[in-house]
Amino acid sequence: MLDLHPHLKAILVEQNLDAITLGKQLLDGHTWICKDMKEFKELPKADLCILSYSLGEIKPFGTFLERLWNAPIDTIAIIEPGTPAGFQTILEARDLFITKHANIIAPCPHAFQCPLKGKDWCHFSARLERTKLHRLLKGGTLGYEDEKFSYLIVSKKQHPIKGDRILRHPCKGSGFVRFNLCTMDGTNQEKVVSRKDKELYRKARDAKWGDLFQKDPDH
Repeated sequence: MLDLHPHLKAILVEQNLDAITLGKQLLDGHTWICKDMKEFKELPKADLCILSYSLGEIKPFGTFLERLWNAPIDTIAIIEPGTPAGFQTILEARDLFITKHANIIAPCPHAFQCPLKGKDWCHFSARLERTKLHRLLKGGTLGYEDEKFSYLIVSKKQHPIKGDRILRHPCKGSGFVRFNLCTMDGTNQEKVVSRKDKELYRKARDAKWGDLFQKDPDH
């Protein structure tokens, strides 16, 4: 059973009744609705709307995102598979929200054109524990798997940007850390922090893929 904060109330939308039955076993005490998201005449009021591995199934999704943005919802989080196709979905949604003057919270530290070109795409990774049943169903032997995902979080509220985004696993060598960064000025840059920059180097050694990296060690 999964637990949410006792003051949080979730409205969960799913078309598949079997998925809802399983979902209620994992997360009870919240509102489950069996419906296609596109069929809502009025979207519920919420502080946060999460579209998890679902926007890519809506073709086209521009009209739906327009309705979502105009609904009484403060913040929207979209999660898609960490593949080139999943990232393209995120990129198209990002472009639409920028035309709405949305405040981009993450992962982008800017609202300029995405600097990634060619075969490169923005994605991140989360390590998930596997149960015995999970390993059996997937034919795996490890007790975990690394789930790759692309995501976007936008809001109607202002959120200050506090650093550059680390786009890959940092390369940590002897006396240096090398980063691939999406910067606040809208560029994709490589940055090397050496041991000579003591405070910044200490922070760089602890930094991980997906973190924000602040150049000013005093913040």
